Amino acid sequence: MSPATCSVAAKVISTETRKFEVAHIFKEHGEAYRAKHPMPLRYKNIMRDIELCRTEYFGGHIDKCDTCGFERDNYNSCRNRHCPKCQTLAKEKWLEARKSELLPLGYFHNVFTFPHDLNPLARYNAKVIYNLLFAAVSQTLKEFGLDPKHIGGRLGFIAILHTWDQHIKQHIHLHVIIPGGADRKSTRLNSSHIPLSRMPSSA
Repeated sequence: MSPATCSVAAKVISTETRKFEVAHIFKEHGEAYRAKHPMPLRYKNIMRDIELCRTEYFGGHIDKCDTCGFERDNYNSCRNRHCPKCQTLAKEKWLEARKSELLPLGYFHNVFTFPHDLNPLARYNAKVIYNLLFAAVSQTLKEFGLDPKHIGGRLGFIAILHTWDQHIKQHIHLHVIIPGGADRKSTRLNSSHIPLSRMPSSA
């Protein structure tokens, strides 16, 4: 490994600090937890990927500074979508893309919760249940928006699925971000010129 000779490479080295991560918890307590709590194979695979992310298990590569030629050996990421370590960049890119779609309106945040009594169905039929939840919320909002008694236009929205609460208990719900207006005429939303109907706050 060659010595750092430019400010960019030096900054990379100086900012490297060991942080406490989810992977550390899984490595310390994961085996005992899995022994006491049966779980689907896909959950075990997720835990394995997070535990082994950026280790020799996934191989490695060499990063090289274009300015000074400084080289550093790095292990590859697991690329599991549940891994907090390697999804940070993807999350930031996604957020930036959504910011470019913002409309000149206020926004509402609504939460739609799946009945807890039906949680056992979702444990082994997750894809079916989650798709049904998305479809039900989508249909509800579209019908609400088109109803002239409320808004009388096409609503747009973004829905994000969460499956656990802050105490890591199963709590299936959708966080939905809804613009405070609706498209009345155009067949496709265009942020530069939209005939909008403002959403009343009481709706």
